[in-house]
Amino acid sequence: TQKDGYNNSEPRSMNPGGGRVYRLKCSADNTFESLVGFLVALAVLSSAGDKLSEAENAMINKWAVLSMIARTIYPFAYVWDLDMLRSVLFEICFFSYVAIITTAL
Repeated sequence: TQKDGYNNSEPRSMNPGGGRVYRLKCSADNTFESLVGFLVALAVLSSAGDKLSEAENAMINKWAVLSMIARTIYPFAYVWDLDMLRSVLFEICFFSYVAIITTAL
């Protein structure tokens, strides 16, 4: 490991010093944190089993694709400091997870 470089044994201690690299790291951390919501939605969905109709499955697929598109765009909005877009994308993901859960119940 170089001085002040990436330390694989202690990755959280990395100090990128601000700028776009820092924002990209924050975006990655936020993505891992939001993964919890998606995993909860998947757990509820898997507990529904084969009880869902074809229309409900289609709706869940649409919500899942929408959340993945929003999550793909999110890091760019975070790095370029587009705070309003970032907030909208976060809300799209959150409400997509809620919609998947309520549809599966």
